[in-house]
Amino acid sequence: MHVVGIGLANIDLISHVGDDFLKKYQLVKGQAKKLPVEDFSMLRGALKDIHVEAGGCVGNTLCGLDKTNIKATFFGKIGNDDYAKIYRSSFQEHDVLFPVTGGEMDSSQCAVLITPEGERTFAYMHGASWTLAPDDLYFESITQANLVYTEVYAMAFGMKTGLWPALINHLRRTGVKMAMKIVDREYVDLYRTAIFALAEEGILSLVVGNKDNVCSLARRDTIEESFQLLGQWKCATLLTDGGNGAYYNFDGDTYHHRVEMIENPVNTSGAGDQFMAGFLENWLFNSPIETCMESASKKAKSILMCDAPRT
Repeated sequence: MHVVGIGLANIDLISHVGDDFLKKYQLVKGQAKKLPVEDFSMLRGALKDIHVEAGGCVGNTLCGLDKTNIKATFFGKIGNDDYAKIYRSSFQEHDVLFPVTGGEMDSSQCAVLITPEGERTFAYMHGASWTLAPDDLYFESITQANLVYTEVYAMAFGMKTGLWPALINHLRRTGVKMAMKIVDREYVDLYRTAIFALAEEGILSLVVGNKDNVCSLARRDTIEESFQLLGQWKCATLLTDGGNGAYYNFDGDTYHHRVEMIENPVNTSGAGDQFMAGFLENWLFNSPIETCMESASKKAKSILMCDAPRT
């Protein structure tokens, strides 16, 4: 199996903060917010005990895949700065191919703010990630892939650089399927219709997200109401809901997987990304959904006890 990932090449700045910190910078707990470079610099300067890690939803997931069964290649744009070496070495450790050259802008950065109850809130700034263009892709590698895994952010920067139309047209020609992680309500609202069109066309086979973002995609308040709508789409939906477990919905049928609560996790950053890695390791081989969920839950649980978003 071969999975190609396309997404943000973020540097994660992980820090533990209080609710007052989120209020000061007008951040909604559990959500992501883009900040101007000046505002992000002020927020970053106010953080204490920052733990720097290579991040990005897609990159994290690829690093968690079982390399004995699945080959992984990641396309994301990193800057030519002090963070570049950290980012490239992170893929080497996990045997993930990362063939993209560095960009001229600073590396994209994301502050992962963890409040006492373990909830994660994100503040990020644009950077080199948002300049990924068609010339950065090896389309032959995509042709040979069993799945392209991407994120809604790739739609945003891809529309500007021409990457997204080039990618979708290539998938149309080759028949390679796509899975997409939806994050950030701003971009979910912006590209909702386009995401639906990809599902109807048969290009998008799996949508992934947490409860807030999936319900936002469906414009519904509850999981049940969201699945009533999304169950009519021609693709599957994988929804995570923290301690309440995870849900898989396809063609009107819903499977609920319960999880064991972890007391005092070391770090919740990357738990959803590693859940996806464990899920894909089995889903790609057409395993029963129960098996996919068990594998996903096990991998997410392991990352909760690590101070990093990757295994």
